[in-house]
Amino acid sequence: MSSVKIASLTTSPAFLPSNRISIYSSSNILSDTDPSNTLSVTFTPSTTMAPGGAGKIELGIPLWYEVGSTSALMYNPESLHACSSSCMQITSSILQVEYLNILYTDMLPECISGTPITINCTSFFNPIWQDRWYGFYVNTFDNEAPSFKAIERSDFTPFLDATQYLPARIPIDNFFVEPADTIVNTISEWTLQLSMTSPLMQECYIKIYWPTDI
Repeated sequence: MSSVKIASLTTSPAFLPSNRISIYSSSNILSDTDPSNTLSVTFTPSTTMAPGGAGKIELGIPLWYEVGSTSALMYNPESLHACSSSCMQITSSILQVEYLNILYTDMLPECISGTPITINCTSFFNPIWQDRWYGFYVNTFDNEAPSFKAIERSDFTPFLDATQYLPARIPIDNFFVEPADTIVNTISEWTLQLSMTSPLMQECYIKIYWPTDI
């Protein structure tokens, strides 16, 4: 009796192109760090999500700023389980080294393939200047034992368009002016103290406007 050997298959994840991914923020104010600020990522799977209705999604989060050896991602690292979706039950969402690690169950049948899936995550940090911000990505995995297996991976070309975002306002209590001499019509040294609510990158500068009658 002849036997047939079936070789083991080595498969690679499908590619999720950037034109199937859209990224938005609920706020259009630069450097907005309000806990309610929401990152919305919508993607349309090229193949299928985990057919068993459970799996993992990695949402790449770019750097918010980097100065020397100090840096931070565009997401509150202390925020836990702050993601939701109408297509699935998200059981866990935790910020890892460079991405949000999202575990889900109960994927709706209509969302498994060919349907846009939106994931909303609060505690997002808005960009600190007007630009297209790259570094986002979407990777999907199944939930098969013994470990998660990649289904689709995108590259790093998806972006958040912040080119029309508005500048943040500095609260009046964050700006303090104190003259060394309070006598009218005398030359005096003034002390200006400014407390910034957003990080400043290297080579940034501060422009202060003086009243015209001083």
